[in-house]
Amino acid sequence: MTRAAKLKALAAQAREDLAARLLAPDTVLTQMAEVAAAGGNLLRLSLDVPADLRQTVAAKHLAALLMREGFALTWEARLVGGKANVTGADVTVHEPVVSWDDVRPV
Repeated sequence: MTRAAKLKALAAQAREDLAARLLAPDTVLTQMAEVAAAGGNLLRLSLDVPADLRQTVAAKHLAALLMREGFALTWEARLVGGKANVTGADVTVHEPVVSWDDVRPV
């Protein structure tokens, strides 16, 4: 296996691990309940990691669960400056936004 292939595999596994931690259904549902208890109707999960988690197993699992339960899920792009992440480069991060109460994020 080439070094590039090893790093690609390492990055893929890191994305899966990050998503499993950051997008765990219990964690997200708890945050949603806190927002709802404060009168809110949507939650944007700030993902300050230079990785696209949308295609991970955890993201797909969370999306399926939320849709099944009647929530709306979108992914919004946000630019994270190079000084704020490990890559040193400006990267676009896609963050999940979950909404309820018939209000869709714009």
